[in-house]
Amino acid sequence: AGRPVLSNYIVVSLGTNDPPTEVEAFRRDVARVLALVGPNRCVVWATIWRNERPSDAFNEVLRDAAKANRRVSLVEWAEMVEQTPALLAPDRLHGSEDGYRERARQVAAAVERCAPAQSVTPA
Repeated sequence: AGRPVLSNYIVVSLGTNDPPTEVEAFRRDVARVLALVGPNRCVVWATIWRNERPSDAFNEVLRDAAKANRRVSLVEWAEMVEQTPALLAPDRLHGSEDGYRERARQVAAAVERCAPAQSVTPA
């Protein structure tokens, strides 16, 4: 059996558990994900909230990727949580039921905004 066929829409939520000082390693990981999904798929990636604040360095990596690639759309989870702390569960780490519901709405909106196979920024 071969590799599974990927959807035109890839939703990613990675980086929260990476060592916070490993910014360049995270940058390489983001590049690797984009290389693996190829140029004709939309990638929706949630920004990172951890340790009761946005992960600024990692989120900058994600914003750089989104600026460089129209196929990358960010769900601003860190900003959402900063503006509405009730989106987090009592552990202040994971989303609350309402938080995950709103995050899912934002993922769906990001998917709707992206048109696969026509989204790669020309060189």
